[in-house]
Amino acid sequence: MRCPKIVEIFSGHSILQVNNAMMSKNIVVLSFFILFASVFGSDGRSSAGTVEPEEMDVYRLPGDTVPVSYDLNIMPDYNYFTDAVDFDGEVEIVIDVKTNTSMITLNCNGILIYVVYVHEKIEKYDIDVMEVRNDTQNEQCNILLKSQLKVGIQYVVSIEYHVHMQVNNMEGFYKSTYNKNNHKEWLFLTYFEPTGARRILPCYDEPSYKTPFNITLTRPLNKSSRSNMPIYKSYYDKSWKEMHDIFVETPPISTHMIAFVVSGFNWTTTSGVAGSSPVYVFSDADRSDQLQYVSGEAPKLLAAMEKFTEVQYDLPKLDLFAVPDFKSDAMGNWGLNTFREKYLLLDESSSAKAHESGLSMVQREVARQWFGNLVTCSWWDYLWLHDAFATYFQYFSTDLLL
Repeated sequence: MRCPKIVEIFSGHSILQVNNAMMSKNIVVLSFFILFASVFGSDGRSSAGTVEPEEMDVYRLPGDTVPVSYDLNIMPDYNYFTDAVDFDGEVEIVIDVKTNTSMITLNCNGILIYVVYVHEKIEKYDIDVMEVRNDTQNEQCNILLKSQLKVGIQYVVSIEYHVHMQVNNMEGFYKSTYNKNNHKEWLFLTYFEPTGARRILPCYDEPSYKTPFNITLTRPLNKSSRSNMPIYKSYYDKSWKEMHDIFVETPPISTHMIAFVVSGFNWTTTSGVAGSSPVYVFSDADRSDQLQYVSGEAPKLLAAMEKFTEVQYDLPKLDLFAVPDFKSDAMGNWGLNTFREKYLLLDESSSAKAHESGLSMVQREVARQWFGNLVTCSWWDYLWLHDAFATYFQYFSTDLLL
């Protein structure tokens, strides 16, 4: 059956959001498994036929406003002498109003908000902001307004802010360092799952809110940047001697899926391999000769997923980054995957076991482009579904190639 652009599966107890997809007979069994899981929650208790009063969870957003789109501008301070991360940010969120309200509640964690503007999108008239209150315990901020927002009208929330991350715990937007030619080299990258996005921008940081992102990133002249989508255009800022990269708008995605990297890495790709979108594999220039194996095999894995699901990969490219200093084995953001180096840096001297392990990990994150990104659980209770599907295809698709 053909699914509409956004579909709530299992009405009344939705756990998934689906973007443009053709559900094939090959995944009917998997779909049934999902529906079964929607009846039995993560604690195993049946919720079918039971209506319980819903109590407000202070860790969840109230739902009286919802995001329509984001315009995000990140301007880091590239200080080479510290591991701390400082940056100024600007975000413009178009919102829909579901319930008349005089307060907009967003997720934010450790963000210093300078100023907030709110105006009606069409008529452009301003809504006076009285106060911004931080709820540190619940990682939220409340924007109190002088007048009510009306149901059925879209508004624009513009926020200018600053972020300072003193401790590098490899979450949010952090600096990864490594030694090169007896000196310390660095790259900036993101790690958002599950709730790292709220450390980078005030947002609706819940997986069910899937909206387009327009991302702009500032970088030094001697570095390059990548994000979920390709660069639309770049321009040079003479006053700051920095480049500004503007990326193509993303399809509707959850906040934890957005990703960007600023690095001096080189990339390689293999042409003439089955698959609708090119796969680029990145590493430090001194180790780029070790990317040939994964560069040749990754497009085959992408094509295998397209063939099995009968759903084409939805983005115009897929990036795989070998990161020297990384928190987990891998992270499968939509269009930009990050890995520990050992999974991508493989050559003829690597063992057969290393080749198998690397290919298996790449396939795991390729599977997440469908199960986790294209199809997304509406809350973290069901994160295990993403992992279950990714683990299944980690071995299924890899077995087709080995």
